[in-house]
Amino acid sequence: MTLEYHLAELMQRGASSNRESVLRRALEQYEKYLMRLDEYLLLPGGDKKLFEQYMANPTSFTLAPSNDAAARREIKVTRFREEKELKQKLEVCCASRKLYGSFAYSI
Repeated sequence: MTLEYHLAELMQRGASSNRESVLRRALEQYEKYLMRLDEYLLLPGGDKKLFEQYMANPTSFTLAPSNDAAARREIKVTRFREEKELKQKLEVCCASRKLYGSFAYSI
């Protein structure tokens, strides 16, 4: 289920002469990942609303007005913490999959 997420992460890290094209492809992968989460009803209520707003108008979507620096910073910090928490959960999921996968083969 996290394939698109990992692809987008890899695309962002890669070096390319056409950075804009790479970022657009990464964005497409992130959108696919979020759509999949939405299909499986895994997006929390607030994130689901944000995703719906984004999908309605992706080119002008923003979390906070550009003229309110304090609000933008607060949102950025909050989203960073949420992202860090989700990455930790993904790592636990992957680690447990490896552990149980290897355990199943050893029986």
